[in-house]
Amino acid sequence: MNARYPGVWTAQFKAETPEKSKKLYKLAKAEWAADLAGFTKEHIDDALSKCKKAYPDFYPKVGSFWRYCHEAKDAEARRDAFNEEQRQKLLSGPQITPAIRDAHLARLRVFKRTKIMPELEEV
Repeated sequence: MNARYPGVWTAQFKAETPEKSKKLYKLAKAEWAADLAGFTKEHIDDALSKCKKAYPDFYPKVGSFWRYCHEAKDAEARRDAFNEEQRQKLLSGPQITPAIRDAHLARLRVFKRTKIMPELEEV
C-alpha cells in the first residue's frame, strides 16, 4: 500500500517512539495478512486493480479490500463452475441411437450410388 499511496499508509503508524510505530505497523500488517489469507495472488491483483479506480487518493480499509478479493474469488468460482459444466456437456455429447446411425449410413449409400462421393468404400 505504501507504494500506491506513498506516505499516507505509513503516516498512520506514527507514535510517540519509533518502537511503538514499528509495533503498530507490524500489527496492521498482521491484520491484513490474516484477513487476506485464502486469497490467491490473482484475487489480490484483481482487488488492487479495482482499488486504483475506487480509491485514487487514499488507501481502502481492510474490509473494503477484502470485499474486492472476495468478489474476485467468487467470480473465479463461477467461471470454473461454468467451464466444468461446458466440459461435461462436451464429454457427454449427443447420443447416437441405432436409428440415427442407420439414417446416416443410408445417406452414405446414396452418396456412393450417385457418385457424389465415389471414394467411399462399401458401407
